[in-house]
Amino acid sequence: MTKGYFTPGFNGLGYDPAWQQFSKGKGVFLIAGTWLAADLTTAMKDNVGFILPPPAKAGGVSYTTGATSLPFAITGKCKNPDAAAAFINHITSSEAMKVIAETGNLPVVESDKQKAPDALSKQLFDAFGTTTKNDALLPYLDWATPTMSDTLGAALQDLLAKRASVDQTAQTIQKDYGDFTSK
Repeated sequence: MTKGYFTPGFNGLGYDPAWQQFSKGKGVFLIAGTWLAADLTTAMKDNVGFILPPPAKAGGVSYTTGATSLPFAITGKCKNPDAAAAFINHITSSEAMKVIAETGNLPVVESDKQKAPDALSKQLFDAFGTTTKNDALLPYLDWATPTMSDTLGAALQDLLAKRASVDQTAQTIQKDYGDFTSK
């Protein structure tokens, strides 16, 4: 933080203002989701690109957080499980993936068969293909417990503001996970 790697006031900068500032040339890297591709392409044209996080060791596999969608499930108490299953089948169908790709979003089924609408989307489609081929897609950490999103957000803000050490941050996150899994 003291070396200028982060935007001044970063801990108080909201998500939308952060990517909007990035699209206007403020910053070099933006850590965000593929859902911003269409907006970033509209704002930046071909002046934006995507890279996977660097691997832990040179030449190694690049792991990244992501998902193929929300974790859909059909409970045993569902009154219309066939209708629920039909909906899930529909939103993961080839037709749905084509619409998703055409609108500048990441199709997670048959992504290699989809035509990317722009250069950034092509980079995202290729990176997703590489990640899934390497079995390197890690689930979102905030899905680990019902409160993990809030816990992670606050813990990382404290870490980056130097109000907590790395060990304290890890302990805070582990406590949330441990409390939930011990029930």
